[in-house]
Amino acid sequence: MYIALGDGGNANDVGDGHNAATGNGQDPTTVLGKVLRIDPHGNNSANHQYGIPTDNPFVNATTPNTVKEIYSYGFRNPYRFSFDSGGTHQLIVADVGQDNIEEIDKVTKGGNYGWHYKEGTFAFDPTNGHVTSDLSTVPTNLTDPNGSAITLTDPVAEYDHTQGIAIVGGFVYRGSLLPQLQGKYVFGDFSRSFGAPSGRLFYLDLTTGEISEFLNGLKDINPQFVKGMGEGRRSRTLSADEHCSRPRRHHRHCLRNRPGTFHPWRSRHRRIAARAPASEGVASTISRSSDAPKCLVQ
Repeated sequence: MYIALGDGGNANDVGDGHNAATGNGQDPTTVLGKVLRIDPHGNNSANHQYGIPTDNPFVNATTPNTVKEIYSYGFRNPYRFSFDSGGTHQLIVADVGQDNIEEIDKVTKGGNYGWHYKEGTFAFDPTNGHVTSDLSTVPTNLTDPNGSAITLTDPVAEYDHTQGIAIVGGFVYRGSLLPQLQGKYVFGDFSRSFGAPSGRLFYLDLTTGEISEFLNGLKDINPQFVKGMGEGRRSRTLSADEHCSRPRRHHRHCLRNRPGTFHPWRSRHRRIAARAPASEGVASTISRSSDAPKCLVQ
């Protein structure tokens, strides 16, 4: 069983309840800012109520008091994670950023995903929450809890807060209705602001890192806050919003396509280049795609 936990709540991973030197995301003695792995059927944990897999990366860590349940670390707010039901069954985490960058990570055992040294691919300053493309402040002599030299793992994709303010993790599409979406990661973003609903739905090419937007999604038809994603039978992907008493399945009725306008796939893109924080370089390019499936994901 995998469990994802945020860094503890205070902005910038600092303050009461946070490691003053490294933040909780980088502190192997706390479960905060981590993805954990346990065995619900085992009993070798400290309280004997669950097991710790013997191949967890830090079960024999040299750093004192390392949490042996840690599978990977360096996260701010992993919301949420899923395994690809096909391919290599990749674990994918959507990590909500602080004030600038939202990211998607391909997660591997023992990986360090940077927070709070970095936000996405940018250097992060925990004293003020600012980011910069100048990585000279990011530590380069890092070791993991086993004492092995490591490098921080960058996200497979990211976008800045001109595009959305809180990523909502989804699923790799493995359905049969839309072959053009096969292997693409379908996810959302809560909104472009906290005051007015403007949630968005996207899909990501996990190989190229290109993010495309479903033009006929919630934002264009009936703006809503996107609050969660789910996966139903036959790998159908669903989203939940503030007007839903249950998750919405993305089909023609839910998205209110006009009669006669349903086209599973078209071939035009409009690109939106995201403005990077403080003009530090482009953090993302999102394609607004009329080539996107209008009947999103069945």
